[in-house]
Amino acid sequence: MKGYYFTRVVISIAFGTVVYLVKGSLLAGLVSTVLVFIIFLFLSRSGRYTVLSREGATALRRDEWTQNINQRSGRNAWAVVAITGSGLVLYYGLISPGDVPVGLVGSLLLLGMCTYYISDFWLRKL
Repeated sequence: MKGYYFTRVVISIAFGTVVYLVKGSLLAGLVSTVLVFIIFLFLSRSGRYTVLSREGATALRRDEWTQNINQRSGRNAWAVVAITGSGLVLYYGLISPGDVPVGLVGSLLLLGMCTYYISDFWLRKL
């Protein structure tokens, strides 16, 4: 796992450097470096991936169980977005003709993301 953590430290530092160069703030660069590394630490311990220590930098793998959960969560999110989006089209196309507000489209995408992650969490805990 040393190879995995070493490469993730390098990636985190590179990301923090990019944030520092774009924002011009050392604090933003340091915070983003630490947050990205914490995410990498969480991923190796979260249960989303199978950890193969002997693989070094590519230690995380998905097995059939996690692939099945990802596919089911994606399907659930797609169904929610498709049904809700159809309702928006029906409402703004037939019932009250007009343009769909951009805020509602953004909310629709947020609803899909929330559905995916809630479904993913729920299926992993079963």
